Amino acid sequence: MNQGLKDVELERHYQTLFDLFVSPAWKAFLSEVVRFREPRENIRHLANGDALMYRQGELSALDWVEAFEEMNTKAYHQMVADEQEDAMARASNAAWVDEQTGRAKVVT
Repeated sequence: MNQGLKDVELERHYQTLFDLFVSPAWKAFLSEVVRFREPRENIRHLANGDALMYRQGELSALDWVEAFEEMNTKAYHQMVADEQEDAMARASNAAWVDEQTGRAKVVT
């Protein structure tokens, strides 16, 4: 995990998720989600629009569960990249500030 992440609670949150994602239980759960989805893909036998909307809701929820790991992994990596970019910008800006006066240095 990134040692520079500012929010300790957020860091713990992601660490907990990443621990979950490598666990056998998560893999088993995802395989059950896929198994559960398969019979719901066929909408030909649905009796009416209400049944169709219900099925769409089920599939939407299953899509979310299946994408959960990837969404969180991408969010974490983006957050770390943003923090690194911010740190680099601060360091770059600090090089142009006179430590004694706090004013921008004039480069001649």
